[in-house]
Amino acid sequence: MRSLKRACLSVIKQKKRSGLLLLLFSVIISLLLVGFGIQKAVEGANTHAKQQMKAEVTIQPNYQKAFQDGKQQLPELDTAMIDKIKKIPHVKETIVESKMYVNNEYDLYMTEQQKEMFGSVEMGTMGLENDQKEPKQYIYGISDKEQVDVFKKGLAFLAEGEFPYESKAKNPVLLSKKFADVNKLKVGSTYKANGGQKSNKPMEYTVCGIYEYQNPSADTAGEVNMMNMQHPMEEQENKVYSTVEVTDKTMLLDNPSGNVRYDFAKLVIDDVEEIEGVQNYIKENLEGDWEYMDFVSEMDQYEKMTAAINQVANIAKMILVIGGIAGIVILTLLMLLSFKDRVFEFGILLSLGESRINISCQAILEGLIVLVCGFFLAMAISQPIATAASDALLSNQVQKADEQENEVDSNANQTIVMGPNSAEEQEVEQIDEISVKTNAPETLGMTLAISVGILLVATCIPLVLLFRKDPKVILLAKD
Repeated sequence: MRSLKRACLSVIKQKKRSGLLLLLFSVIISLLLVGFGIQKAVEGANTHAKQQMKAEVTIQPNYQKAFQDGKQQLPELDTAMIDKIKKIPHVKETIVESKMYVNNEYDLYMTEQQKEMFGSVEMGTMGLENDQKEPKQYIYGISDKEQVDVFKKGLAFLAEGEFPYESKAKNPVLLSKKFADVNKLKVGSTYKANGGQKSNKPMEYTVCGIYEYQNPSADTAGEVNMMNMQHPMEEQENKVYSTVEVTDKTMLLDNPSGNVRYDFAKLVIDDVEEIEGVQNYIKENLEGDWEYMDFVSEMDQYEKMTAAINQVANIAKMILVIGGIAGIVILTLLMLLSFKDRVFEFGILLSLGESRINISCQAILEGLIVLVCGFFLAMAISQPIATAASDALLSNQVQKADEQENEVDSNANQTIVMGPNSAEEQEVEQIDEISVKTNAPETLGMTLAISVGILLVATCIPLVLLFRKDPKVILLAKD
């Protein structure tokens, strides 16, 4: 109690020293509040961004890299690899899409320009074996319409019937309305094709649905460059959709024990946090040419979205480290000078029988009184400082990140067309705003704890140096 009274009197009497300490504590605590506030805001923004992500990753061949490296055998996913991937921890579901060429006697839907260019031209039989038939149409095996870009983007919709994965018909297929009209097919009709690796094994399918496709370039069809026109079998109107099981069956007609090769595999993970772990597990434990495989997930977009705010968080961390170290050094020097002027006072107290512990408690209490005042002052001024600082830092980091991204994009001039339904990275905007709150209980608690720690270190070091001497020596000390 006596130590507390002496501490209060000392703070009141030593106005200059108390004022200097108050200013120093206010600056240190403000830096800590701003730093912790920004870090907490960034952590909250990161958590929110992750919660919006899908826990999915798509594995697909990187044909561009394979082409650039002159690789002859393109990387592929087959049933054996998919079976291994399904057994990986945290993989809840594996969705694949298969694609198969088939031969049939149907007429492909063609525009007037395509009729003029391709009407009497076949794909060609060069390189085909004697018993091999010319591929004429694609059949895609899907398990969800969202796997198909035109359905996902709203360019195609189900006009009649149902999707193959919803149908109970035998070998169900989904045809475009224009193809069906050309060949007088409807829901319930039998669609015949030749499958297998050589497209020469007959198989019958049931038309379970008809879809309509709204070609976004239909209005400019007259302006199409004839040299750039693709073959009718590549057109959306001539694509056939079925289930993965039916497409696999079609592919293996001439080799039932063979392996099916897939265009891509989408893995559904049980937790967003496990995406990177699953990717690393695949690359490290499963044999495959993973150098030529892309792992596409929203985690890539997450990193782009949070790049700027993570840089701001790093700057905030530097502010905390610098503020803490500078606070300890400056406060220790200030306390050292203050105690040097009070050597005679401490000497008298020691001579009167006061213990070193009581004197130390008095010195610490003096600092705590000023610290509490500085803490409330810092609480009042730190919020506007934190808001202004975070806005300025984030704006600068967003600008830098945009410049770097533009530089990367300007260097990527050559592209190779990927598969029709390949997963692509979507353009995302960086998080350019965070809400910093310096008065959050957790922020205030951490700041107060560190501030008290700085005070104890800065006070105890000079006291240890001082109390190493004998009380008489302290009392008679002139310097």
